[in-house]
Order: sequence, then C-alpha cells, then structure tokens
Amino acid sequence: MEQSDCFVKCKFTDLQLDSLRQIYFKYFHNDMPAKCNGTGIIAIWDRNIEWSPGKGLDINHNHFGITKYQCADDPLWEPFGPLLPYMSKTAVISKLSYGDQMYPHVDRAWRPNAIYMPIVGCSDQCESGYYDFPISDSINRQVQVNRSNPQPLYRYAIDDNGYLTNVHLWHSVKNNGQQERISFGWNFSAKHNTFNMCKDVLANLDLI
Repeated sequence: MEQSDCFVKCKFTDLQLDSLRQIYFKYFHNDMPAKCNGTGIIAIWDRNIEWSPGKGLDINHNHFGITKYQCADDPLWEPFGPLLPYMSKTAVISKLSYGDQMYPHVDRAWRPNAIYMPIVGCSDQCESGYYDFPISDSINRQVQVNRSNPQPLYRYAIDDNGYLTNVHLWHSVKNNGQQERISFGWNFSAKHNTFNMCKDVLANLDLI
C-alpha cells in the first residue's frame, strides 16, 4: 500500500474553500449535534435520497443525517463548476472536540471516496492516519478500537486545503488541537468507484 493509494492533497482556490465553508454554515451547522463522539454526520442535498437512521442506506448502523434539498440550487457551488458533474450531492461531516478521535475504520462499501475540506479548527494538530490492516469483505463499516495504540503507516493533516481520501482503507482521525475541528467530506458520485478514477478526475481538472 503506497501513500498515493490513501490520500492526495488538492489545489482548491481560496474562493472554492471559502464557498464550501459558507455552504456548511448556511445549511448544516445549526443542525449538527453538540457531540458527535467520533461518528460522522451524513449531509444530503440530493432530492433522490431520503435518509432514515437505521434503515435503507443506513441499515445496521444508526448515523444521524441532515437533509437540505435547497442547498443543491445555491450559487455558492458555482466556483466548483467543472468538478460538479463528478461529485454527488452528499457528504460526511467530521466533527471532533479536543481529544476526540475516530478509531481506525473502513467506511461502508456503498460510500464513494471523498474530498475532505477544512471548515474550522483544521490544523496540523488534527492528525489523520492510514493503517495496513486486513480488510474483510463486509459491506458494513469496520472498526478497530484503538486500545493497543497502533501507529499509522502514513500521517497527514487536512489544514490548508482539501484532500482526496480513500475511505475504503483503514484510516483514523484524532484532534490534538485546542479547538473543535470540523471537516466536510464531499463524496464523489457512485460511478467513480475507484480511488484511481477519482485521482484521474482531479488530475484532469488540475486540482491535484
């Protein structure tokens, strides 16, 4: 497993990064739970999707979701124009208080790979990592509680730009910073179902 199989730093402009932050605060921030306990929050603005915790796409899980269909028509998406045909209208928002962490995990098989964008509190003190653990063929989320404190094979921090991330390899996040950290994991469309396909899209758009 090479580092380039796990994550790649993007080259979004300040305008694009600011537009995404505005989208988050305009549509999703006020509905976020006070504590997320290391669990991602589902964000949806696709009118073809209805989210119900524990049912449908969330079967065998119980993830909180925020649905804001009006977000799809917001002009704030315009700076991403050439990228939009390749992206879905869904995301997973990662919110971690100081000291919180997402233990090493592999996301559900149906979730596309994602670009994680910094929102607030994203610094080099909020470390993400990838691990070389065996992966089962389960369609459900796989988790290893970090009792033995395994060391990541690769480390990085989503701080000054977005990162394309492979959600189907073992990865974790820990907030060692002094403030709450929120990042926005914008999903690719389902038809771009490999990490290399996602990298190719971003390379062709000169975004990596």
